[in-house]
Amino acid sequence: MIPERYQKYEQVVSIACVNFNTVWGDKQANLEKIRKFVVQAAGQGNNIVAIPELALTGYECDKPGKTCMHEAEAETIPGPSTEEIAALARKHDVYVIFGMPERDQDNTAVRYISTAVIGPEGILGAYRKLHLMSPPL
Repeated sequence: MIPERYQKYEQVVSIACVNFNTVWGDKQANLEKIRKFVVQAAGQGNNIVAIPELALTGYECDKPGKTCMHEAEAETIPGPSTEEIAALARKHDVYVIFGMPERDQDNTAVRYISTAVIGPEGILGAYRKLHLMSPPL
């Protein structure tokens, strides 16, 4: 029996799990790929589109304390890329979860590896990775 307060929600959802090769440090190229996959997944009837960690920029973790590309390319949430994906999510009535380097709104020197959570109703929030792995040797 589904509690009454949850009966207004979908009983079954479909999740598209996307994986692709990012163009390292090229947000526009990666946004284009994200847009393409969101449209494709929505067209297939999916309700949620899950896109990998740091899909917006690609990974950069080869030197401890040296993440120049993430310093330059990090955005706040909300920010330009999340607003763009929010418009797409609204248009296609889907939820989109994608990874990106996030710049703290209050302290611009602080960055996170984050996952933006976006729905048809707009930007819902972000998950900030808590435990970072050690860089490869």
